[in-house]
Amino acid sequence: MLRGEVRIERAVVVGDGPWAAPLLEALAAASFCGKVSHLASISELCEADLVVIDGPPGDTAELVRGALDRVAPGTLVTELCPIKSSLLNALEADVPPGYGFVACTVFPATAGSLGRAVVSITPLMGSVPRALERMRGLWEQLGAARVVQVDPGAQDLWVAARQMGTPDARRVAEGAAGADTLGGNPPGIDSAGARALNRDYLDWLAHHIEQARPNLP
Repeated sequence: MLRGEVRIERAVVVGDGPWAAPLLEALAAASFCGKVSHLASISELCEADLVVIDGPPGDTAELVRGALDRVAPGTLVTELCPIKSSLLNALEADVPPGYGFVACTVFPATAGSLGRAVVSITPLMGSVPRALERMRGLWEQLGAARVVQVDPGAQDLWVAARQMGTPDARRVAEGAAGADTLGGNPPGIDSAGARALNRDYLDWLAHHIEQARPNLP
């Protein structure tokens, strides 16, 4: 269900991650979006009201800081790194009050149609409620199959369990997504959202884990 139409006058995608090209295509085709640009470097960023960063996980924090230095407080800024706790801890003191930064992940990582994608939204402590609402509405308008709000610790638990690569670890990950193993859902995820995340996540994370490894706690 849409939370109210989101209008974007200028959208910028920074980086060449797996979802950069599909997002550029979807934004360019969207009736609610005006000019769309693809930048290789954050130094080229100037005026925008949506910035999506899809670059190497190890560079994400610095890219987010660079974007926030160059945009107005009302700008929606997001990144698509799969590892959240360490990233958000690193950024906690760097996001000025009132800025519209909301961390997101789109999966599966092998880019395809947004109509088959699940998007997780991971708020930073003190995230502006209006920014969360607009970010959810943006992904829904772009046609994502499902948008769910996820606690960063729960998301990283799935990453760590998948990294172990054993049947026991898989059961832990499934438990974290709402099975009986851990006695319920992790914080911030409803049952339906947990099932949707788990279904795609366990197959998707293997693609990113080597890139993400340096950022694990």
